[in-house]
Amino acid sequence: MACAISCLLASQAQAEEHFVFHPDSIQAAIAGAQSGDRILVGPGTYGEVLDLAGKQLEVVASAGPLQTTIDGSGHNNTVVLVEAGEPEGTLISGFTLTGGAGRPHGSSYGYDYYGGGLYANGGARVRVENCVIQDNGWGNGTFAGGVYSGGSGTHVSLVDCVIAHNRAWASGGATLVDWYGTMSFESCTVYGNSSNSFFGQQGGISMANYGTVDVRDTIVWANEGAEIGAFGAPYDQGTHAAVNYSCVEGGYAGSNNISSDPLFADLEQYRLLASSPCVDSGDPTGTWDEDGSPPDRGARHLAWTGAATPFAYCEGKASSAGCLATMGFAGTASLAGDDDFHLLAWDLQNQQFCGLIVSLAPDHAPFAGAARCIAEPFTILGVQNTGGSSLPASDCSGTIDFQVPQETLGAMGGVGAQFFAQVWFRDPAHPDGSSLGMSAALGVTLLP
Repeated sequence: MACAISCLLASQAQAEEHFVFHPDSIQAAIAGAQSGDRILVGPGTYGEVLDLAGKQLEVVASAGPLQTTIDGSGHNNTVVLVEAGEPEGTLISGFTLTGGAGRPHGSSYGYDYYGGGLYANGGARVRVENCVIQDNGWGNGTFAGGVYSGGSGTHVSLVDCVIAHNRAWASGGATLVDWYGTMSFESCTVYGNSSNSFFGQQGGISMANYGTVDVRDTIVWANEGAEIGAFGAPYDQGTHAAVNYSCVEGGYAGSNNISSDPLFADLEQYRLLASSPCVDSGDPTGTWDEDGSPPDRGARHLAWTGAATPFAYCEGKASSAGCLATMGFAGTASLAGDDDFHLLAWDLQNQQFCGLIVSLAPDHAPFAGAARCIAEPFTILGVQNTGGSSLPASDCSGTIDFQVPQETLGAMGGVGAQFFAQVWFRDPAHPDGSSLGMSAALGVTLLP
């Protein structure tokens, strides 16, 4: 099986999508990608380390961090390396990053190791979202057990991330920003990291040598030593931390910070109890939660397993009328509460029968002159007429609306399970003779 499967979008000006399914290699897909491409990674544990090699890529695990892990154990390096000027728009999303030692640098001790989970330098700018960065860091010589950002122009943006149980020998059990680098935290949870020797104990968020951090809507708790602090003198020169609307054990100066126990419901997914002082108390000018309430402090994404919003992937097949059918949704794919989830499609060939096809895994297999975006075995969940303009007109006015009741959702698995959907429709005038049209596909994660 090829290590990665690529789907070229309609216009050559558009980026290419690459699909990686376990046990194939994510790094092989990166090597074959061009700047601007997107790499979609299926669930599984990938025993490798990644180097983005200066490319502006989006590397996305659609199943989320509880189902998709990159384990760097045994590689004696950082799990994700971005040190070659990767530009704005570079994205790592939806992974657990674990088992990283850090980027090795020669030193008087032999080697020092920086950034067990992710290392950024050389002016790279990377956004890390919906990730769990845990159990990284080496023995003696480790700086930044979890994430490192160093060098002028380098910036790491951490959004909706959990950074937990990483270890540094020197500075920054969780993170270190160094030598004019910058790092921002938005809606993150930094918990239980340690740094236990050499110029003090900055077990949580650390700074050195003109490094600066911006922390907002974040929980920083139960880290060994300083929760947020600078490396010992003289390496603390020019450092600065702006901390607002956050929950920091022991307190921290800034706007609307609190030091109350965040009241985690568990210490595996770091969900909050309803009575937590961090619920609905984040920055009201920021992005509000999906339930319409003000932002919480801490990483919100782990209130459920995997990604919350259905996501489009894999291009469909142009119909005889020249249109590409698209899928969407309405309501919430939840197993309780309002029973209101619908799968939709539009730009379908008019007045033709169509079927909603679902599977428990994605695919990108050649089929009927295009791509079958769902894996075998698959099921026909329902059949409808596309409607639209009356015959003999031939156009793209057809639409469908399938309600998917909770009973059907539950048959596909529990909370965090995923299914994948594509609409196939009759297209008797199609010039390839297949008489079949296919929409783009949609991946759906089941919510509580």
